[in-house]
Amino acid sequence: MKNTWIEELAVRHRETGVVVDAGLLVLWIAGSVDRSLIARHKRLGTYRMEHYDALRFILSRFSRLLTTPHVLTEASNLAGQTSQPARDQLLEALAQMVAAAGESQKVWEKHTPAQVLCERPDFVLLGIADTALIEVARECGALVVTDDNMLLARLQQEELHSLSILRLEIR
Repeated sequence: MKNTWIEELAVRHRETGVVVDAGLLVLWIAGSVDRSLIARHKRLGTYRMEHYDALRFILSRFSRLLTTPHVLTEASNLAGQTSQPARDQLLEALAQMVAAAGESQKVWEKHTPAQVLCERPDFVLLGIADTALIEVARECGALVVTDDNMLLARLQQEELHSLSILRLEIR
């Protein structure tokens, strides 16, 4: 996959990083564990293998992946909504990613207390995890990769950089 626009975003956000929503985090983990899980996991029915490949390509261009405890909680809940042994495989892969966050500079977990997030106007519309994503984008200048149209609209209103995985031209 060659996309100069993505390359430009990666250069612009190389140091600030990229943040993905919970559903895409599960897509990335599932594809990394076993590509066939993408088609079998009930919460990943929106995606095709090409979406995983595009996401993997995008994430490989960044030196830092940012996340939040709220996104990780939502991702663990989504990842767990499949049958065994896939459930355990996905949750183990998520646990390894979180453990690696403490050991490397590649994955950063940014915490904003739930009380603070619930006071934000975005909370009522978007919920706690997506409100946390907006906070990360504001505070760190990170690119947000999502498939959530309401989140995309809110990010665009604030002139924060975002990318929709479902709107990419995938060949």
